[in-house]
Amino acid sequence: MSYRVFTFIIATGFLMWNSYGQTDTSTSTMNNLSMGYDKNINTHRWDANIFYKSSFAGFDFQFDERFKSSLIRTHKNIIRDEQSVDFSTKYKISSPLKTSLKISSLVISDNQGIGISSIASHLVHGGFEYAPFSKFLFEPMVGFRIDRQITEQDAGVSYLLSAKTVDLQLGGFNTFLNGVYQVDRLDPRYLETQNLMLRLDKIFFERTRNVLNITYKNYQRDFYFAADTAVQLKFNTANNIEKRTENFYLVQDTLDYNISSRFLFSANGLVLVRNIQKSIKYKPVAGRYFDNIIDDFRIEGAAQLAFQPSNSLNGLVQIFYGERDVTHAIKKDDQISQSAFDLRKRDEDKKNNYSRRSTLTANVGINLTNSDRISLTGSSSILRYDTPSKLNDDDRDELWMAYNLTTYHNINRYLFAQIAVDANLSHVVYLLGARSANNNWNRILRLSPRIQYIPSKFFSTTNTFEVLANYTVYDFEDLQVPVKSFSFRQFSFIDSTRISITPRVGFDWFSYISLYERGVLNWKAFKGRPINYFEDQTYMLQTFYKATADLLFSSGIRYFSQKRFGYVGKTRQIETHLQSIGPVALITFFFRPKIELIVKGWHERIEYTNTQPRYSTNLTMSIKTLL
Repeated sequence: MSYRVFTFIIATGFLMWNSYGQTDTSTSTMNNLSMGYDKNINTHRWDANIFYKSSFAGFDFQFDERFKSSLIRTHKNIIRDEQSVDFSTKYKISSPLKTSLKISSLVISDNQGIGISSIASHLVHGGFEYAPFSKFLFEPMVGFRIDRQITEQDAGVSYLLSAKTVDLQLGGFNTFLNGVYQVDRLDPRYLETQNLMLRLDKIFFERTRNVLNITYKNYQRDFYFAADTAVQLKFNTANNIEKRTENFYLVQDTLDYNISSRFLFSANGLVLVRNIQKSIKYKPVAGRYFDNIIDDFRIEGAAQLAFQPSNSLNGLVQIFYGERDVTHAIKKDDQISQSAFDLRKRDEDKKNNYSRRSTLTANVGINLTNSDRISLTGSSSILRYDTPSKLNDDDRDELWMAYNLTTYHNINRYLFAQIAVDANLSHVVYLLGARSANNNWNRILRLSPRIQYIPSKFFSTTNTFEVLANYTVYDFEDLQVPVKSFSFRQFSFIDSTRISITPRVGFDWFSYISLYERGVLNWKAFKGRPINYFEDQTYMLQTFYKATADLLFSSGIRYFSQKRFGYVGKTRQIETHLQSIGPVALITFFFRPKIELIVKGWHERIEYTNTQPRYSTNLTMSIKTLL
């Protein structure tokens, strides 16, 4: 990890120097740099991101880096690093011609040794960008690629060809075409990428427009995996190769039709076809490895009407329907016996599925008065999931319904109230008797009032209450089945208050109380037997000092407690108690309008039932800047 951190620091220093030292530089406001560190108990995380794009003296260049690292300290430290770097530069030779250079690198490593836990890919391309016609760019390139998977490292030549249009108008349509073709010859592996995307967009009048997207993708990838003993002996190799080829076709069209200034109708649909073929290179024994084929077909359509007949009423209604058909198959091999082929074919047939989904959604907002508003939202969806194979018993129907009623009230200039009521219902029905014992209703009901009071700039408080009930009821709970209906009930309260003594000095108070219970439920009698009960409490008091417009200090104390209770008969008895207390601190520093530094730390003394107290120090640091 150390050499990549060093590389990152050098690149960071160069970019920051360049952003402040160059005078003849045109930079985008999207240029940014962020770095962060987080320690929580025994887990350390580092992350950093750089994006920088600039043009000067005929050069255009772009640098993009993403770095993540984590360390979990246990009896065996768990370490994982990820870093990707993309760099490109162009130099203008003449109006239609530019030289081009692209460098990319990806490194992922960890010390677990599970699956492909360590990979690396480094790629360099050089060539030119040519604009033979107005608004058309053509970029042929050649380069070299080095790849590492498991214990194998391959290298070879790489070819890249890309073409795109820029602000092209055809028949009144804004046309965007982007194509990429790349081949990497890494003997004994072969990688190929084909991407082609066409977008046609036209605005007819006002909000009436049509957008058509056509996409084609083809990927061929070869992956190493550990070879078994038979492959090692017969082919004298430590790793086998899986070849994966994927073809992807998508046609999507969206039409917006402006009925009037207060009504907008929209319709969209898509057709997606996806084919995946997987094969194994080394097959020592007939029937041990089979070549797989997966076909995925989707068709979807939706229609929506958005309306605002008056200034006090607005809403939308949407209807959606979609179908998906997924089939799995294996290729016939003459060296494989019919019985072995039929056995494996039955396993693949069990994965085949066909699904249909229908959804109806509606939303209405009503302004009752200048200070009172109501929002109503409802959605219902039905999924029908079928499996053609008689060996698969996962056939089921699923019904989802979600409803929300929210009211907003400006009681006066200082007091605001909001009340939300939610109901989420779902019903799962398995169509075959083998799994019908899992048929169930899930009902989630929630009531959440919220009050905000701001009488002056020196005092503000927000209080939120929530009552939640979650019931999962099995359709055949009266029968002797191993699953039982259960319930989850919760009450919670959140208080967030700020008191400012002066514009620079004040106090922040935060409290969170949650009481929840889980139990076995008899829905028909609506009686339950509690299994366990929890009490969670969090309190935090902080004082803040705003030294300047760019510097903020905050410090205080935080307390957390969780009590878990069990039941003996109807008597509640405490089982465990976890509590922690300790100081917290925060520093926010704006070096200049474009740079922000945040440092947050807390120390806590943790006590748990029947264990010795332990101490933990945690720290979070981050820096963000627009270069």
